Amino acid sequence: ATNGLRTLCVACKEISEEVFHPWRIEYLKAKVARGDRREREMAKACDLLETDLHFVGASAIEDKLQDRVPETIRVLRQAGIALWMLTGDKSETAKQVAISCNLLAETEECLVV
Repeated sequence: ATNGLRTLCVACKEISEEVFHPWRIEYLKAKVARGDRREREMAKACDLLETDLHFVGASAIEDKLQDRVPETIRVLRQAGIALWMLTGDKSETAKQVAISCNLLAETEECLVV
């Protein structure tokens, strides 16, 4: 991710029915929760199972920019147009993408909101 790659880790574990069925009830409750509570409850439910996993493997792919993005951003900045980046990426990945497309210089500070 620090090199701008999209990464995916794969892991697994066996779960008994005695563990799965109570977990599934909690997961389904979390899935129908409202608002901010839903995200918190879903994370809590997932955290219950995402322990003691067996690492299977990982992959990393380059997520290339569309043609001429860096040049276009450079022209917009030269014209005095302010640019913002809105993303759901992790901060380090977003920063690497911003640098690769000339939205952010390596020496510039990145404001994360």
